[in-house]
Amino acid sequence: MGNIISPPAKTVLVSLSNEAKEKLLPVLQSLTNQHLSIYATPGTHQFLNNHGVLSVLVHKISNQDGVPNISYLMEQGVFTAVINIPSPQDNNGEQTDGEMIRKLAIQNARWPITDVQTAAMVLGHLANS
Repeated sequence: MGNIISPPAKTVLVSLSNEAKEKLLPVLQSLTNQHLSIYATPGTHQFLNNHGVLSVLVHKISNQDGVPNISYLMEQGVFTAVINIPSPQDNNGEQTDGEMIRKLAIQNARWPITDVQTAAMVLGHLANS
């Protein structure tokens, strides 16, 4: 008999507003025993860590010296899904990290999820597929 090859792990990038963190916490907590890796930007990573959800810290695009960096991982095709839910006050005329994440996701054929309801559905689907 041949070797059994396990499918690649599903990997999700999450970068969430404070409101979205609270709303998605129950879904993210339910994923801890699924075959799903969560990569999170610093604020989201800290929030998840404080609530017992394992995640890998990934540095924002604007932090080019931070390793691992979203840009590098996105270009390597690491993420199955990109969940980036911005804060309402993120639109001050300058390009935010969130805007850069969404643009880079699209350039790498990873359609960014930008609302809580869709994020919850996608996470649930990934956990059960």
